[in-house]
Amino acid sequence: SAGVNSGVDFMSLGHLFFKAEYRALDKNFVPGYFNDNYETNPINLASIEVSSGNKNGYLVQADAAVMDILSAMAAFESYEKSNPTITARAKVDYDKYYVQYGFNQSNFVDFRSFTLDNGAVLTTDIGYKVNPNTMLIWHYKSAYDPTVGQVVNSSYYEAKIGF
Repeated sequence: SAGVNSGVDFMSLGHLFFKAEYRALDKNFVPGYFNDNYETNPINLASIEVSSGNKNGYLVQADAAVMDILSAMAAFESYEKSNPTITARAKVDYDKYYVQYGFNQSNFVDFRSFTLDNGAVLTTDIGYKVNPNTMLIWHYKSAYDPTVGQVVNSSYYEAKIGF
């Protein structure tokens, strides 16, 4: 990849970062393979034609944070012979509590396509730090499942242990 990566770090007050890059990827690269729809609508690799050339594209991303409490990220990613992807996340991490909201639209056509029926995925993570090394997290996801023809809501719990 080639591009620019710039930012400003305001010490303990926060930061702003920006990245724009052009990417040259192998012909066997499959954009969005491990995306938010992987479990509900995985890409069938056997049905994807391998092109004779590389899959080139670009990524534009912005990140911001305020005092390590509030952070946000937005990214636009597009490759040849595939639909662009828009991703956004906002996170609040304060004391023992953690909340993150996420949005992913892997088949972005225009701003009217921001619906679950068009492949958008909404996620929410809520966590509680039991101690400095253990966090309990509830994950919630809302996404369209084409096998059942409707929006499916799912959730699971996680115990995250760090060493």
